[in-house]
Amino acid sequence: FSDGSFSYSDVSLSSTYSAVKDAEKKAEEAKAKTDDTQDSLDDTNQKLKTYFDFGDDLTIRKDNSPFKISISNKEIQIKQDTELIQKFDKDGNGIIPKLKVTSLLNLMGYQLEKDSAGNLNCVYVGGDT
Repeated sequence: FSDGSFSYSDVSLSSTYSAVKDAEKKAEEAKAKTDDTQDSLDDTNQKLKTYFDFGDDLTIRKDNSPFKISISNKEIQIKQDTELIQKFDKDGNGIIPKLKVTSLLNLMGYQLEKDSAGNLNCVYVGGDT
């Protein structure tokens, strides 16, 4: 108005100030959500690291457990501490240093079975099972 009773700039400044305060509040809320998400991701990452190690190979192991499984492009190994329990290479060859069969073993068409008297019987059953 020409009499000076209304100033456009005062209304404009008030609206701008209010809009900036609203934007600042929304930015703070978004930052808080981002911080919470980052904390959650950090927690998840720490939990994953207690089970998985992504080095030259993938190692799966629970902290403080003597057992671990290592998977590489060449082989899969199961170890207790440093002792090899079982290994399979990329060609399908398996190595089990100590194998204990308590009842029955099928091997290249033969069946090895311990009978009730404690005798080990070998019977050809056919096939490759």
